[in-house]
Amino acid sequence: MPVPREAIKILRGEPKQWSRKGDSDREVICFFCGDCGTRLFHNPARNPKITNVKPGTLDDTSWLKPVGNLWTRSAQKWVFIDECMLNYDGQPSDFSPLFEQHSQQIASE
Repeated sequence: MPVPREAIKILRGEPKQWSRKGDSDREVICFFCGDCGTRLFHNPARNPKITNVKPGTLDDTSWLKPVGNLWTRSAQKWVFIDECMLNYDGQPSDFSPLFEQHSQQIASE
């Protein structure tokens, strides 16, 4: 779930981090809980304005309204991929369509 990096606020504790190369061969800094090892979010080097939050780590996901799916080629066979959403086999090179779709969704509420 890409969000503006400046919107990330750590309320308690300090996550651990490690870095890896993404499919683009660019660095991704991965943050995780030092106690349980759960990955929390990633900061891609290719876009310093974005943090990719792992939505499953949120306490309350009832407000989430996804507009698209990334990395559908590695989805489990039992995962339903809604064809009405913006779907990407892997990492999109441009997140603009997702942000535009999200903005339209918010405007129509």
